[in-house]
Amino acid sequence: MGAAMAPMYANAYIHIFEKQHILHPYTEQIVQYVRFIDDILILWKGSVMEAEQFVQDINSLSSPIKVTANINETIVQYLDLEIFIKDDKIEYQLYSKPTDRNTILHFMSAHQEHSKKSLPYTQFLRVF
Repeated sequence: MGAAMAPMYANAYIHIFEKQHILHPYTEQIVQYVRFIDDILILWKGSVMEAEQFVQDINSLSSPIKVTANINETIVQYLDLEIFIKDDKIEYQLYSKPTDRNTILHFMSAHQEHSKKSLPYTQFLRVF
């Protein structure tokens, strides 16, 4: 039961951390904040230098949480999306990491049946 609780404890910890150290102190600079597990996307209103200072401030806290950042004024990758500005609008397209090998799970593998059956559905969702 302890292992099953670990993700919930981690999520609760991050939720409190982000409220205390990110969302509340930087309300004026954060246009959009999105988190999926431990991947965070922040649309920042301010200069690149201010965004870099924000990362330094978070990493200087006495906390086990340390962040790395990809700060760019026009394009950024988040999960399987590449988000960019085109004609003063935010647009996106699918993104695959350079290390992606596009491997396919063989249906005869030892994975659980529901996992194998969900793959086509989730891949089609990704395309849409």
